[in-house]
Amino acid sequence: MTAAVRYRHVLSRYRETSRRAHASIAEHLLEVDAVIVRQIERAVGATADEIEHLTGLKHQTVSAQIRHLYEGGIVCASQDRRPTRSGRPATVWILSNEAKPAPVVPAPPPIPPVADGRLF
Repeated sequence: MTAAVRYRHVLSRYRETSRRAHASIAEHLLEVDAVIVRQIERAVGATADEIEHLTGLKHQTVSAQIRHLYEGGIVCASQDRRPTRSGRPATVWILSNEAKPAPVVPAPPPIPPVADGRLF
């Protein structure tokens, strides 16, 4: 499944700036997802903080991709909580027993051109 198909369901909800940011990294998202899923699988559950620490991925990347993996039915939140490096309790994410593909929705509207930093 391509990144465009995998994330089509959330792109329709994104604001303009988020769609542009997504487009700038879209070619890497499936690889990032695979890294996150492998880490969760190896550890039989992991917090976002643990994934960040073990993979070197940035917090914004990990938290966003966990959200998309959750929305796609790939991961789910366990009942467990573990402390982050700062000591706060965090959700332990596990692989979903009922993993399902992301729903198919129409593609988002095209991104309008930008002039002088403003949309028109």
